[in-house]
Parts: sequence; structure tokens; C-alpha cells
Amino acid sequence: MLYYCNIVNFKSIKDLLAQIDNLKSKRVVVSGHYMPDPDCLGSTIALTELLRAQGIDAIATNPDPVPPKFRFMVNGFEHWQALQTLPEDRELISVDSARRMMLKGMLPEGKSALLGVDHHKTRDSYEQDSYVDEKSSSTSEIICALYQELGIKPSQRAAVAMMAGMLSDTNQLSGGVMRAELDRMDFNSLLLNVQTGVEMAIMVSECEKGVYNASFMTANPAVSVDKLAKKLGGGGKTLAAGLRDHKASAKDFFRSLMVAIHSHSVEVGLIDRKEI
Repeated sequence: MLYYCNIVNFKSIKDLLAQIDNLKSKRVVVSGHYMPDPDCLGSTIALTELLRAQGIDAIATNPDPVPPKFRFMVNGFEHWQALQTLPEDRELISVDSARRMMLKGMLPEGKSALLGVDHHKTRDSYEQDSYVDEKSSSTSEIICALYQELGIKPSQRAAVAMMAGMLSDTNQLSGGVMRAELDRMDFNSLLLNVQTGVEMAIMVSECEKGVYNASFMTANPAVSVDKLAKKLGGGGKTLAAGLRDHKASAKDFFRSLMVAIHSHSVEVGLIDRKEI
């Protein structure tokens, strides 16, 4: 079930995209809640890039400083500006913010946000229009669905940002709340579907104590990830493979995984260094 507030009831991602298409004459700021976490930052970054790809003048910010452990998400992002108040010549698009007060000075009293995108059901009505899907694991998942609907390849930064947001809000996928249509979306495939620079994507998880899963994906047949998986007792196909392994500790698992990845990368010519 979708939950709507205020003027326009966006019943689908397509409705939301139609509204975004109407924003091309606007100058906007995308911001999430104060004390930003990975979903807040991930959805802010990815939506800003998507808006700009649609010809909309968008910049990204947050009313609070980005915590040191999350600064990798914004470092070098040319469209990020450290703002504490909303510029007079711009309007606000909020993400992942259930309450007006969570936006601090980015939304002055008496002013409405132009648009809100969120996955929290219980929330204030402070936007002119909004799209709220309580079944989504995270706001980043909603933004990911926008990219998929538009057929846009996210940049490497946007892909990593959305993945970080989804992983964070599902407690590394352990929450079991991913939407059905995105259950089928492999995170590796998200990383591979970027504009430049990724030859092989790897997803690792601990499915239970001492039991580890790893999946490998590539768009390049020469990388042959099935051969990598076989080094560790797994298997699969040339472009997608995986394994399950029992180890005494995560450290032991990652040590064996990294040795195998390095060895395989040398064999297929991804790197030419012969020492770790």
C-alpha cells in the first residue's frame, strides 16, 4: 500500500516521473534529514544526479555536517554544497524526511517543500506534492526504481550511494523488507550498470554465524567469474557465479576471498601485479 499526503497522490513511479518532468524550469535543492545516515545521503546524491540528467538545475546538501564515516559519499561530488538554509532563488525537494523539523533551516516556517520522496508512513504533511511508499526498504530503493524506470545508467557514485542507503536501512539485507520487484535486483547488477569503470562486482554477506555467501558478476565474458567461484568451492556461469563457505571468522573468510580475487584478477588480466 502506498501512503500519500497533500495535493497530488502519486500512485506509481511513472506518476512521480511525470511530476519530475514538470520541474525543468525550477532551480532546486535536494536535502534529507539532519544527522544524515547512508539512506539520507544516498537518496540525496542519487536523486540530485537523476534530476540533473533530466535537465533540472539541482544541487545536494544537508543541514548538518556529514559524519566522518560517511564523507566518502560526498567527497569530490561537484554538486554538493554545505548549506544550512534554503537559498532564496531555489525550492526544496526533500528525501527520507518524515518531519518538517528534521530539515532544520532548509525549510523556513510558512514555506512548503516543492516535492517529498520518502518511505516512512507516519509523517508530517509539509510538501506541495509527495510520493511515500512504506513498502520500500529505504528512500534509496525508491530512487533506484526511478533510474530503472527511466533506463538511465547511474554514475558509479550514484550506484554506490544507493547501495549504501539500501544496505544501511535493511541492516545489510537482514531485515527482509525489500520490495518484491526489487528483490530480483542484484546489488552487483546495480554496480555493474554504471557509466564507467567496473569490471567485476562482488557482494558478500554472512547468512548465519560462520556461514558466508559471496556472489560475483561481470559484464565482460573474459573475466569469467565462474572460475573465480570455483577457486573457493563455488560455481556458476561466466557472467554470474557464487559460493557459500564456512569459516571460523569473517577475517578468515575475507583473507581467503581476497587471495582468490587477486589470483584470478592476475590470471584474466585485470591487474598485472603478482604480489598482494
